[in-house]
Amino acid sequence: MEIRGQKNSGVDGIYSDPNHPDGYRVVRASSGGNVMITLQDEPSGPMVELVGKRSSNGDILIDFSSKGGPKDLAASFKGDKLVFPDGNAWPKL
Repeated sequence: MEIRGQKNSGVDGIYSDPNHPDGYRVVRASSGGNVMITLQDEPSGPMVELVGKRSSNGDILIDFSSKGGPKDLAASFKGDKLVFPDGNAWPKL
């Protein structure tokens, strides 16, 4: 799977989130154009599993509904970051 010109190893990795500086995000591409995201916002918080799907334009549409967010939030892979429409960006560690 490619995401905006990046092969699997491009999107796969551990990311930080400036909105949750003590947490982490583990992103991994899986079969069928899916992207699996495991995240924890803080060390004592729950671990959450999210599913994303590659869109036709190369973005990842992530289902944040289990965290009370939107079902299809688009994220673009730019350089070493996942960038969201609100300006938030998860840099790869």
